[in-house]
Amino acid sequence: MYRVIIVDDEILVRIGIRTFIPWGYLGLELVGEANNGQEALELIDEFQPQIVITDIRMPQMDGLALIEETVKRKLPVHFIVLSNCEEYEFVRGAMKLGAFDYLLKRSFTQEQLQQVLVELKKKLVMEQVKELPSTKEGDELERDFWKIMAGMGDPGLLGRIGQRFPTRGYTLCCFFVPKRDLGGLHLIFGVIKQMCRNFPGVILFRYMENEILAVIHHTQDQKWIDQFVSSAVSTVKSSASRDCFVFISRVAWDYGDMPRVYEECALCRETWFYRKPPKIVRYEEVKDQFLLDAPDDKVDQITKTMRKAIDLHELDSLEALSEQLFEQYEKKQNTLPKIVKNNYINLVNQCTNVLKNLGFSPAKIDQLFSYTDITDQLDIYELKLWMDDFLKKYIDQVKQALGDGGGRKAVAMAIQYIEDHFGENMKLTDLTGYVNLSVSYFSALFKRTTGIGVIEYLNKTRIKKAKEMFANHRDYSVSEVAYMVGFDNLSYFSKTFKKYEGMTPAEYRKKRGGSMG
Repeated sequence: MYRVIIVDDEILVRIGIRTFIPWGYLGLELVGEANNGQEALELIDEFQPQIVITDIRMPQMDGLALIEETVKRKLPVHFIVLSNCEEYEFVRGAMKLGAFDYLLKRSFTQEQLQQVLVELKKKLVMEQVKELPSTKEGDELERDFWKIMAGMGDPGLLGRIGQRFPTRGYTLCCFFVPKRDLGGLHLIFGVIKQMCRNFPGVILFRYMENEILAVIHHTQDQKWIDQFVSSAVSTVKSSASRDCFVFISRVAWDYGDMPRVYEECALCRETWFYRKPPKIVRYEEVKDQFLLDAPDDKVDQITKTMRKAIDLHELDSLEALSEQLFEQYEKKQNTLPKIVKNNYINLVNQCTNVLKNLGFSPAKIDQLFSYTDITDQLDIYELKLWMDDFLKKYIDQVKQALGDGGGRKAVAMAIQYIEDHFGENMKLTDLTGYVNLSVSYFSALFKRTTGIGVIEYLNKTRIKKAKEMFANHRDYSVSEVAYMVGFDNLSYFSKTFKKYEGMTPAEYRKKRGGSMG
């Protein structure tokens, strides 16, 4: 897979890109995120990505300086630039330096970014094809198969392969090496290629960084194919001291279908998520394992409850709810891993938004939770450990931020704000902005702490102040008092006053012996 990093000082932008792009499906791997160009350079040195999606304007080192530095270092990095409409000069500079494309930051869609990534991937494939040796017929075939996998299999190319292999069809086998053992990929390729001398009709080529694809033409029967696969696994084990896993598609009849049958192999790999993988997995055996569209009501219920707990800062229940979610996924084992991971990503993103509402800066959030991409977790058990660790950190940080009995300090600040500003046209968002809390959480926190809702407390405060004015300023009219305590509607003031005092403002003034206004 081609490696990608995202560079943007706005965490919500990074979250959006990270969440909604189907990286694995596109043959891409998100390996890191950076807050500025300087951090991005460190990630580029560490992960050597082929693609960088970067903002133009950032602190410390902006996107243009980042591109300039990679060009200076002659690093093989391709840039997709995010910009605002007023930053055209910067964009023009980036394009002159070789940026692949740019998107308007405030208006681009998921589909637009995805399309740019697809086009860039095709460019990378063609660059890789050009680097392949072309002295042998087998090498030329490998180049052709690369083009087909990139969706560039024109009729002439497909016809040329068809003439070379006029067989009844082919089967695609994907030899997969776990990421932790990438160092052995070249050795494994050499071992299998040597073995292929005894198995005519097999075209072998490296695809991405941890996969080897074998196109097996049906000059032989199924037993012959099974023998080839079994021999390859055992030979790799004995000769290279490595484990490799094989995912086998159904028979295909058109070379243009190769991207589709590759997806069948990819689906086989998804079975790893729930169980220790066998060495050989056939698509026919697992095609019905995952329910693509069937919702899980239990999962939906747990997720909804967990979201509410995050929003209301019911911290003591989060870990138990996360455990329930894991148990439900493990029990059913019929949800596509990418859907499971996306659900966890959305929960993590909600936690991130809460931290932002609590006043955490993007840099602080990045420091606390340097996102090891959830998609890197090979199975549901690794994913659970990742989520457990994340929630522990999250709960600890929220408790520290709230302090003093879970938010009493924030409520006290809000009450003082009401005392100081009751006569203004105050909105709930004014209060929540002042104390740096979300509306939903603050509302629940305020009621839990004071016993009444925010609006009710504000109205009671205003009526209290109105009574004080009636007592101390007998020359003020009812309408003047109403306006001074924050009511711009006399009728609503009268109704609210009567609700709490059992009489209208006029009746109260009369009872107190004051003048009428």
